Amino acid sequence: VTSTSISFANGDAGNAGFIELEASNGDIAVNGGGLNSQSVAAEGNSGNAGQIEITANGDIGVQGEISADTAANLDAGDGGDITLDTFSGDISVSENIDTGSTSISGENPGQGSSDNAGQVELNAPSGEIAVGNIRTESGTNSGIGGDGGNIELSALNDITAGTLNSRSFNSQEGNGGSITATSESGTITTGSILSSGSQIFGSVNSSGARGNIKLDSFQDLVLLSPFIDSAGSGHDGNINLISRTGDIALEGGFINSNGFNEADGGDIRIEGLNVSLDDVELTATSSGIGSGGSITISTPGSSTLNNSRLSTSLEPGAVGAGGAVVVDANSVSLTDSTLDTATFGQGDAGNVDIIADDSINLVRSAIFSITDGQSDAGLVSLDAGRQIRLTDNSSISTAVNRDVSDAFNIEPIGNGSD
Repeated sequence: VTSTSISFANGDAGNAGFIELEASNGDIAVNGGGLNSQSVAAEGNSGNAGQIEITANGDIGVQGEISADTAANLDAGDGGDITLDTFSGDISVSENIDTGSTSISGENPGQGSSDNAGQVELNAPSGEIAVGNIRTESGTNSGIGGDGGNIELSALNDITAGTLNSRSFNSQEGNGGSITATSESGTITTGSILSSGSQIFGSVNSSGARGNIKLDSFQDLVLLSPFIDSAGSGHDGNINLISRTGDIALEGGFINSNGFNEADGGDIRIEGLNVSLDDVELTATSSGIGSGGSITISTPGSSTLNNSRLSTSLEPGAVGAGGAVVVDANSVSLTDSTLDTATFGQGDAGNVDIIADDSINLVRSAIFSITDGQSDAGLVSLDAGRQIRLTDNSSISTAVNRDVSDAFNIEPIGNGSD
Protein backbone atom coordinates (compact mmCIF):
# COMPACT_ATOMS: atom_id res chain seq x y z
CA VAL A 1 0.00 0.00 0.00
CA THR A 2 1.65 3.21 -1.16
CA SER A 3 0.75 6.90 -0.95
CA THR A 4 4.01 8.64 -1.75
CA SER A 5 5.25 11.86 -3.35
CA ILE A 6 8.73 11.64 -4.90
CA SER A 7 10.67 14.20 -6.93
CA PHE A 8 13.75 12.76 -8.63
CA ALA A 9 14.66 15.86 -10.69
CA ASN A 10 15.10 19.49 -9.67
CA GLY A 11 11.97 20.52 -7.85
CA ASP A 12 9.89 19.98 -4.76
CA ALA A 13 7.83 17.00 -3.65
CA GLY A 14 4.28 17.43 -2.41
CA ASN A 15 2.53 15.98 0.63
CA ALA A 16 1.90 12.27 0.93
CA GLY A 17 -1.59 10.97 1.67
CA PHE A 18 -3.25 9.30 4.62
CA ILE A 19 -3.38 5.48 4.89
CA GLU A 20 -6.04 3.85 7.08
CA LEU A 21 -6.77 0.13 7.45
CA GLU A 22 -9.50 -1.18 9.77
CA ALA A 23 -10.85 -4.67 10.51
CA SER A 24 -13.37 -4.41 13.31
CA ASN A 25 -14.00 -8.19 13.47
CA GLY A 26 -10.84 -9.83 12.15
CA ASP A 27 -7.14 -9.66 11.28
CA ILE A 28 -5.14 -7.40 8.98
CA ALA A 29 -2.34 -8.96 6.93
CA VAL A 30 -0.11 -7.01 4.52
CA ASN A 31 1.77 -9.78 2.72
CA GLY A 32 4.61 -7.96 0.99
CA GLY A 33 5.47 -4.44 -0.05
CA GLY A 34 4.80 -2.87 3.33
CA LEU A 35 3.01 0.44 3.88
CA ASN A 36 4.50 3.70 2.63
CA SER A 37 3.35 7.31 2.89
CA GLN A 38 6.55 9.25 2.24
CA SER A 39 7.58 12.58 0.75
CA VAL A 40 11.04 12.57 -0.82
CA ALA A 41 12.82 15.25 -2.88
CA ALA A 42 16.16 14.34 -4.41
CA GLU A 43 17.11 17.95 -5.28
CA GLY A 44 14.51 20.28 -3.73
CA ASN A 45 12.21 20.46 -0.70
CA SER A 46 9.95 17.67 0.46
CA GLY A 47 6.40 17.98 1.67
CA ASN A 48 4.91 16.26 4.70
CA ALA A 49 4.49 12.53 5.04
CA GLY A 50 1.02 11.12 5.61
CA GLN A 51 -0.31 9.40 8.69
CA ILE A 52 -0.72 5.63 8.82
CA GLU A 53 -3.34 4.09 11.09
CA ILE A 54 -4.09 0.35 11.38
CA THR A 55 -6.84 -0.91 13.68
CA ALA A 56 -7.96 -4.52 14.09
CA ASN A 57 -9.81 -6.70 16.52
CA GLY A 58 -7.36 -9.54 15.82
CA ASP A 59 -3.75 -9.79 14.64
CA ILE A 60 -1.93 -7.08 12.68
CA GLY A 61 0.86 -8.47 10.48
CA VAL A 62 2.95 -6.53 7.99
CA GLN A 63 5.53 -8.21 5.77
CA GLY A 64 7.85 -5.35 4.89
CA GLU A 65 8.43 -1.89 6.31
CA ILE A 66 6.05 0.83 7.43
CA SER A 67 7.30 4.27 6.36
CA ALA A 68 5.89 7.75 6.90
CA ASP A 69 9.18 9.64 6.66
CA THR A 70 10.46 12.64 4.72
CA ALA A 71 13.84 13.26 3.13
CA ALA A 72 15.13 16.17 1.04
CA ASN A 73 18.29 17.68 -0.30
CA LEU A 74 17.01 21.03 1.02
CA ASP A 75 14.15 21.38 3.54
CA ALA A 76 12.37 18.23 4.73
CA GLY A 77 8.77 18.30 5.93
CA ASP A 78 7.13 16.63 8.91
CA GLY A 79 7.15 12.88 9.30
CA GLY A 80 3.74 11.27 9.66
CA ASP A 81 2.41 9.53 12.77
CA ILE A 82 2.12 5.72 12.70
CA THR A 83 -0.41 4.00 14.97
CA LEU A 84 -1.13 0.27 15.21
CA ASP A 85 -3.93 -0.84 17.54
CA THR A 86 -5.18 -4.38 18.09
CA PHE A 87 -7.82 -5.20 20.67
CA SER A 88 -7.23 -8.95 21.05
CA GLY A 89 -4.30 -9.97 18.84
CA ASP A 90 -0.58 -9.57 18.22
CA ILE A 91 1.38 -6.97 16.25
CA SER A 92 4.21 -8.07 13.97
CA VAL A 93 6.21 -6.00 11.48
CA SER A 94 8.94 -7.94 9.69
CA GLU A 95 11.06 -4.90 8.84
CA ASN A 96 11.48 -1.33 10.12
CA ILE A 97 9.12 1.49 11.08
CA ASP A 98 10.21 5.00 10.02
CA THR A 99 8.67 8.43 10.67
CA GLY A 100 11.86 10.48 10.48
CA SER A 101 12.53 13.87 8.90
CA THR A 102 15.97 14.29 7.31
CA SER A 103 17.65 17.07 5.35
CA ILE A 104 20.83 15.93 3.64
CA SER A 105 22.00 19.32 2.37
CA GLY A 106 25.65 19.94 3.07
CA GLU A 107 26.73 22.37 0.35
CA ASN A 108 25.79 25.63 2.08
CA PRO A 109 26.08 25.98 5.88
CA GLY A 110 22.73 26.81 7.43
CA GLN A 111 20.80 25.60 4.41
CA GLY A 112 18.54 22.60 4.59
CA SER A 113 16.35 22.10 7.66
CA SER A 114 14.35 19.17 8.95
CA ASP A 115 10.90 19.41 10.53
CA ASN A 116 9.46 17.24 13.28
CA ALA A 117 9.46 13.46 13.03
CA GLY A 118 6.19 11.59 13.51
CA GLN A 119 5.13 9.62 16.57
CA VAL A 120 4.98 5.81 16.68
CA GLU A 121 2.43 4.10 18.91
CA LEU A 122 1.86 0.32 19.01
CA ASN A 123 -0.78 -1.13 21.34
CA ALA A 124 -1.47 -4.84 21.90
CA PRO A 125 -3.35 -5.03 25.25
CA SER A 126 -4.06 -8.77 24.82
CA GLY A 127 -1.04 -9.90 22.81
CA GLU A 128 2.60 -9.34 21.96
CA ILE A 129 4.66 -6.99 19.78
CA ALA A 130 7.50 -8.02 17.45
CA VAL A 131 9.03 -5.35 15.19
CA GLY A 132 12.32 -4.36 13.61
CA ASN A 133 14.03 -1.02 14.15
CA ILE A 134 11.90 2.04 14.90
CA ARG A 135 13.22 5.43 13.75
CA THR A 136 11.54 8.71 14.70
CA GLU A 137 14.59 10.97 14.51
CA SER A 138 14.89 14.44 13.00
CA GLY A 139 18.15 15.82 11.72
CA THR A 140 20.08 17.89 9.27
CA ASN A 141 23.64 18.16 8.05
CA SER A 142 23.85 21.93 8.33
CA GLY A 143 20.49 23.63 9.01
CA ILE A 144 17.91 23.63 11.79
CA GLY A 145 16.60 20.31 13.04
CA GLY A 146 13.13 19.49 14.34
CA ASP A 147 11.98 17.30 17.21
CA GLY A 148 12.31 13.55 17.35
CA GLY A 149 8.98 11.74 17.67
CA ASN A 150 7.90 9.81 20.74
CA ILE A 151 7.92 6.00 20.63
CA GLU A 152 5.38 4.13 22.76
CA LEU A 153 5.07 0.32 22.81
CA SER A 154 2.49 -1.35 25.07
CA ALA A 155 1.61 -5.05 25.22
CA LEU A 156 0.22 -7.68 27.56
CA ASN A 157 2.92 -10.20 26.61
CA ASP A 158 6.43 -10.01 25.16
CA ILE A 159 7.85 -7.00 23.35
CA THR A 160 10.71 -7.60 20.92
CA ALA A 161 12.22 -4.73 18.94
CA GLY A 162 15.44 -3.67 17.26
CA THR A 163 17.02 -0.24 17.64
CA LEU A 164 14.72 2.50 18.97
CA ASN A 165 15.86 5.92 17.72
CA SER A 166 14.03 9.16 18.58
CA ARG A 167 16.94 11.59 18.64
CA SER A 168 17.36 15.05 17.15
CA PHE A 169 20.80 15.69 15.71
CA ASN A 170 23.08 18.42 14.34
CA SER A 171 20.97 21.37 15.42
CA GLN A 172 20.61 23.88 18.24
CA GLU A 173 16.88 23.52 18.82
CA GLY A 174 15.42 20.06 18.29
CA ASN A 175 14.22 17.89 21.17
CA GLY A 176 14.73 14.16 21.42
CA GLY A 177 11.54 12.11 21.68
CA SER A 178 10.67 10.00 24.71
CA ILE A 179 10.78 6.20 24.43
CA THR A 180 8.49 3.98 26.50
CA ALA A 181 7.97 0.22 26.36
CA THR A 182 5.62 -1.53 28.81
CA SER A 183 4.89 -5.26 29.05
CA GLU A 184 2.16 -6.10 31.57
CA SER A 185 3.01 -9.81 31.89
CA GLY A 186 5.90 -10.62 29.55
CA THR A 187 9.52 -9.79 28.74
CA ILE A 188 11.13 -6.91 26.86
CA THR A 189 14.06 -7.38 24.48
CA THR A 190 15.47 -4.46 22.46
CA GLY A 191 18.59 -3.29 20.69
CA SER A 192 20.18 0.12 21.12
CA ILE A 193 18.07 3.08 22.32
CA LEU A 194 18.77 6.69 21.28
CA SER A 195 16.82 9.71 22.53
CA SER A 196 19.43 12.47 22.64
CA GLY A 197 18.48 16.09 22.08
CA SER A 198 20.17 18.40 19.59
CA GLN A 199 23.70 19.27 20.52
CA ILE A 200 26.44 21.35 18.98
CA PHE A 201 29.37 20.91 21.31
CA GLY A 202 30.75 24.17 22.67
CA SER A 203 27.69 26.18 21.63
CA VAL A 204 25.83 27.71 24.57
CA ASN A 205 22.80 28.06 22.29
CA SER A 206 22.30 24.32 21.96
CA SER A 207 19.33 23.54 24.16
CA GLY A 208 17.36 20.64 22.71
CA ALA A 209 15.70 18.61 25.46
CA ARG A 210 16.55 14.93 25.67
CA GLY A 211 13.86 12.30 25.60
CA ASN A 212 13.29 10.19 28.71
CA ILE A 213 13.65 6.42 28.33
CA LYS A 214 11.57 3.91 30.29
CA LEU A 215 11.45 0.15 29.77
CA ASP A 216 8.99 -1.48 32.19
CA SER A 217 8.81 -5.28 31.98
CA PHE A 218 6.82 -7.66 34.16
CA GLN A 219 9.29 -10.50 33.54
CA ASP A 220 12.92 -10.36 32.37
CA LEU A 221 14.44 -7.35 30.65
CA VAL A 222 17.26 -8.37 28.32
CA LEU A 223 19.50 -5.92 26.47
CA LEU A 224 22.33 -7.52 24.50
CA SER A 225 25.17 -5.19 23.48
CA PRO A 226 23.09 -2.16 24.47
CA PHE A 227 24.00 1.37 23.47
CA ILE A 228 21.56 3.61 25.32
CA ASP A 229 22.16 7.32 24.72
CA SER A 230 20.11 10.12 26.23
CA ALA A 231 22.80 12.79 26.20
CA GLY A 232 22.39 16.39 25.13
CA SER A 233 22.37 20.08 25.97
CA GLY A 234 18.81 20.35 27.30
CA HIS A 235 16.80 19.06 30.25
CA ASP A 236 15.44 15.56 30.99
CA GLY A 237 17.30 12.52 29.64
CA ASN A 238 16.41 10.16 32.49
CA ILE A 239 16.78 6.41 31.91
CA ASN A 240 14.66 3.87 33.83
CA LEU A 241 15.05 0.11 33.28
CA ILE A 242 12.53 -1.87 35.33
CA SER A 243 11.63 -5.56 35.72
CA ARG A 244 8.82 -6.00 38.23
CA THR A 245 9.22 -9.77 38.83
CA GLY A 246 12.17 -10.81 36.66
CA ASP A 247 15.87 -10.25 36.15
CA ILE A 248 17.69 -7.51 34.25
CA ALA A 249 20.74 -8.62 32.28
CA LEU A 250 22.89 -6.09 30.45
CA GLU A 251 25.74 -7.46 28.37
CA GLY A 252 28.47 -5.67 26.45
CA GLY A 253 27.34 -2.07 26.08
CA PHE A 254 27.32 1.57 27.12
CA ILE A 255 24.56 3.59 28.79
CA ASN A 256 24.90 7.34 29.21
CA SER A 257 22.83 10.38 30.04
CA ASN A 258 25.51 13.05 29.92
CA GLY A 259 24.67 16.76 30.00
CA PHE A 260 26.48 19.38 27.93
CA ASN A 261 26.58 23.17 28.00
CA GLU A 262 23.88 24.17 30.54
CA ALA A 263 22.28 20.75 31.06
CA ASP A 264 22.36 18.39 34.04
CA GLY A 265 23.26 14.79 33.54
CA GLY A 266 20.15 12.61 33.58
CA ASP A 267 19.43 10.02 36.26
CA ILE A 268 19.91 6.32 35.45
CA ARG A 269 17.91 3.83 37.52
CA ILE A 270 17.81 0.01 37.20
CA GLU A 271 15.35 -2.11 39.21
CA GLY A 272 14.87 -5.87 38.99
CA LEU A 273 14.61 -9.09 40.98
CA ASN A 274 18.31 -9.61 40.19
CA VAL A 275 20.53 -7.25 38.21
CA SER A 276 23.65 -8.29 36.31
CA LEU A 277 26.03 -6.14 34.27
CA ASP A 278 28.67 -7.83 32.14
CA ASP A 279 31.12 -5.55 30.29
CA VAL A 280 28.81 -2.51 30.61
CA GLU A 281 29.61 1.12 31.39
CA LEU A 282 27.08 3.57 32.84
CA THR A 283 27.87 7.31 32.97
CA ALA A 284 25.97 10.42 34.03
CA THR A 285 28.21 13.45 33.70
CA SER A 286 28.01 17.21 33.29
CA SER A 287 30.50 19.17 31.22
CA GLY A 288 28.90 22.64 31.48
CA ILE A 289 26.77 24.59 33.93
CA GLY A 290 24.80 21.76 35.47
CA SER A 291 25.01 18.85 37.87
CA GLY A 292 25.86 15.27 37.06
CA GLY A 293 23.05 12.74 37.23
CA SER A 294 22.78 9.88 39.69
CA ILE A 295 23.10 6.14 39.01
CA THR A 296 21.02 3.72 41.10
CA ILE A 297 20.72 -0.07 41.08
CA SER A 298 17.98 -1.41 43.35
CA THR A 299 17.12 -5.09 43.76
CA PRO A 300 15.83 -7.42 46.50
CA GLY A 301 18.19 -10.08 45.14
CA SER A 302 21.75 -9.95 43.89
CA SER A 303 23.55 -7.15 42.06
CA THR A 304 26.46 -8.56 40.06
CA LEU A 305 28.97 -6.50 38.08
CA ASN A 306 31.64 -8.11 35.93
CA ASN A 307 34.13 -5.95 34.04
CA SER A 308 31.73 -3.01 34.39
CA ARG A 309 31.72 0.58 35.60
CA LEU A 310 29.24 2.99 37.19
CA SER A 311 30.55 6.57 37.02
CA THR A 312 29.30 10.11 37.65
CA SER A 313 31.40 13.25 37.33
CA LEU A 314 31.74 16.97 36.78
CA GLU A 315 34.04 17.34 33.81
CA PRO A 316 36.76 20.05 33.48
CA GLY A 317 35.19 23.51 33.34
CA ALA A 318 31.84 22.31 34.69
CA VAL A 319 29.98 24.14 37.46
CA GLY A 320 27.50 22.19 39.58
CA ALA A 321 27.56 19.03 41.69
CA GLY A 322 28.44 15.46 40.91
CA GLY A 323 25.75 12.78 41.10
CA ALA A 324 25.60 9.87 43.53
CA VAL A 325 26.21 6.18 42.80
CA VAL A 326 23.92 3.90 44.82
CA VAL A 327 23.69 0.09 44.82
CA ASP A 328 21.02 -1.38 47.15
CA ALA A 329 20.64 -5.17 47.11
CA ASN A 330 20.61 -8.31 49.21
CA SER A 331 24.13 -9.09 48.00
CA VAL A 332 26.60 -7.06 45.92
CA SER A 333 29.42 -8.64 43.94
CA LEU A 334 32.02 -6.72 41.90
CA THR A 335 34.61 -8.51 39.74
CA ASP A 336 37.09 -6.43 37.69
CA SER A 337 34.68 -3.51 38.10
CA THR A 338 34.66 0.11 39.28
CA LEU A 339 32.19 2.37 41.06
CA ASP A 340 33.36 5.98 41.10
CA THR A 341 32.37 9.61 41.45
CA ALA A 342 34.61 12.51 40.55
CA THR A 343 34.82 16.25 40.12
CA PHE A 344 37.26 18.05 37.85
CA GLY A 345 35.27 21.30 37.94
CA GLN A 346 33.65 23.64 40.43
CA GLY A 347 31.42 21.48 42.61
CA ASP A 348 31.62 18.50 44.94
CA ALA A 349 31.77 14.92 43.76
CA GLY A 350 28.79 12.71 44.58
CA ASN A 351 28.70 10.06 47.27
CA VAL A 352 29.05 6.31 46.71
CA ASP A 353 26.63 4.22 48.79
CA ILE A 354 26.66 0.41 48.72
CA ILE A 355 23.97 -1.23 50.85
CA ALA A 356 23.57 -5.01 51.19
CA ASP A 357 21.34 -6.98 53.53
CA ASP A 358 23.82 -9.86 53.34
CA SER A 359 27.27 -9.30 51.82
CA ILE A 360 29.50 -7.08 49.70
CA ASN A 361 32.32 -8.78 47.79
CA LEU A 362 35.01 -7.09 45.68
CA VAL A 363 37.43 -9.05 43.49
CA ARG A 364 40.04 -6.99 41.60
CA SER A 365 37.65 -4.05 41.87
CA ALA A 366 37.70 -0.46 43.11
CA ILE A 367 35.28 1.97 44.72
CA PHE A 368 36.42 5.57 44.97
CA SER A 369 35.60 9.27 44.92
CA ILE A 370 38.15 11.83 43.72
CA THR A 371 38.54 15.56 43.15
CA ASP A 372 41.04 17.40 40.99
CA GLY A 373 39.63 20.89 41.54
CA GLN A 374 38.62 23.35 44.24
CA SER A 375 35.93 21.04 45.61
CA ASP A 376 35.35 18.03 47.81
CA ALA A 377 35.45 14.35 47.07
CA GLY A 378 32.36 12.42 48.11
CA LEU A 379 31.62 10.05 50.95
CA VAL A 380 32.20 6.36 50.22
CA SER A 381 29.93 4.19 52.39
CA LEU A 382 29.56 0.39 52.46
CA ASP A 383 26.89 -1.11 54.72
CA ALA A 384 26.49 -4.90 54.84
CA GLY A 385 24.36 -7.01 57.17
CA ARG A 386 26.84 -9.89 57.29
CA GLN A 387 30.17 -9.36 55.53
CA ILE A 388 32.32 -6.95 53.51
CA ARG A 389 35.16 -8.71 51.70
CA LEU A 390 37.91 -7.26 49.45
CA THR A 391 40.29 -9.63 47.64
CA ASP A 392 42.92 -9.62 44.86
CA ASN A 393 44.06 -5.99 45.30
CA SER A 394 40.59 -4.52 45.52
CA SER A 395 40.42 -1.04 47.03
CA ILE A 396 38.18 1.62 48.53
CA SER A 397 39.48 5.19 48.50
CA THR A 398 38.92 8.92 48.35
CA ALA A 399 41.55 11.30 47.01
CA VAL A 400 42.18 15.02 46.56
CA ASN A 401 45.02 16.82 44.82
CA ARG A 402 44.73 20.25 46.43
CA ASP A 403 45.01 21.22 50.07
CA VAL A 404 42.00 23.55 49.95
CA SER A 405 39.67 20.58 49.46
CA ASP A 406 38.74 17.71 51.70
CA ALA A 407 38.61 14.02 51.06
CA PHE A 408 35.65 12.65 52.99
CA ASN A 409 35.71 9.59 55.21
CA ILE A 410 35.26 6.00 54.16
CA GLU A 411 32.59 4.21 56.17
CA PRO A 412 32.59 0.38 56.06
CA ILE A 413 29.79 -1.06 58.21
CA GLY A 414 29.27 -4.80 58.64
CA ASN A 415 29.21 -7.61 61.15
CA GLY A 416 32.34 -8.95 59.55
CA SER A 417 34.84 -7.46 57.10
CA ASP A 418 38.27 -8.23 55.76
